[in-house]
Amino acid sequence: MTKRIMNKLVLIKRNADVYKLYIHRKCLCLLNTHFWLYPSVMEANVYVLRHGETNWNKHLKHRVGGRSPETELTNFGTRQAIGSGLILREIGVTPDSAIYTPSVRSQASCRLALNALGFDLGTMNMSSPKYIDTMRSDGFSELSKGLVEGRLRVDIERIYGGEIDRYGLDFNFPGGESERQVGDRVHNEMIGAAEWTAAVSDGDEPYDILVFGHGIATAALIAKINDGSHEDVGAISAALDNGSATRFNVDAKAGTVELDESFFNVVYNDGALVHGTPLQQLI
Repeated sequence: MTKRIMNKLVLIKRNADVYKLYIHRKCLCLLNTHFWLYPSVMEANVYVLRHGETNWNKHLKHRVGGRSPETELTNFGTRQAIGSGLILREIGVTPDSAIYTPSVRSQASCRLALNALGFDLGTMNMSSPKYIDTMRSDGFSELSKGLVEGRLRVDIERIYGGEIDRYGLDFNFPGGESERQVGDRVHNEMIGAAEWTAAVSDGDEPYDILVFGHGIATAALIAKINDGSHEDVGAISAALDNGSATRFNVDAKAGTVELDESFFNVVYNDGALVHGTPLQQLI
């Protein structure tokens, strides 16, 4: 009964993320204070699904990307996003929650993939099989490149190339983030996602969480886990396909995030699951 009440509290202002996060944290504080109510499991399999191809990916590769929150999916990107949902259907995953970023491409990919899995984001009835807990999170957003987003790559490489080589993971463009900062941010957000899902879900098994994320942000997390370099972030992000799925194992109580290398950069292609280049060959 207590869990059901908390579920309803968490879902107040469901589409107003500021209120939503506030209530999540309050619920978790209550659980911490009353340890006998604390979720027995705070472990999760987190599937990071990279958004489908965008107009920027297709037509503007000569310009610096970054967050570019308004760029939309291409027709091919739409099919890739649906395919990311079919990956999970093929391996028998029924997600407990789904998280998307404020970007248009992440939200569209989330809607398409969940529809492929039989969920409907418009369903508010918690007892409906089409219902799923969702949350918008800026913590999984792409690396911000600040004031240089949209500028010609050749110009930016000429101006900042030396500094990028010198500072590596700790380099950031004016007004932007470093890859190390992004890796830390996504790591902390994954632990928070496991905490939130434990607070709003029933069950004793490790939870399955979907995150509709981004290439460099995911690569920065993998580099953090593997004590990697700036060059590793570049190699991993270049290898991660649009519409691909990568699995992480999260233990929120222990504060750990681990990459499952057996499920790295998996895509859906003509009814089959295809694994990309193994991580060991990239770093």
